[in-house]
Amino acid sequence: MFPYWENQDISKSIKYLESSYNKTKAAAGGKEVIIETGWPSAGATHGAAVANPANAAYYLKAFTTWARSHKVRYFYFEAFDEPWKVAPEGEVGGHWGIWDANGQMKPGMAASFGKR
Repeated sequence: MFPYWENQDISKSIKYLESSYNKTKAAAGGKEVIIETGWPSAGATHGAAVANPANAAYYLKAFTTWARSHKVRYFYFEAFDEPWKVAPEGEVGGHWGIWDANGQMKPGMAASFGKR
């Protein structure tokens, strides 16, 4: 579930994800639903969705807070930037990581881990 690809403004991203999750859970007939999600820190704007470091950090924190409070299991996309994806996917493809390609945590991401 990727609100970025659904043209969602960052301020509406978690509400949108929650709605998508609830629809998927209802259709799953009691089976567990595991979410994959993320937000890019650079690349093209996609509708109202802006890929930048502040939005990526906000989304990680807001999503993990939501997931914990609702006891939702998830995979966060992704741990590290993958610059090689820029060629086939465009600028946004290489910038989904919590850490950059050199292993440095991106600005604002530490807050999701209880650090400043």
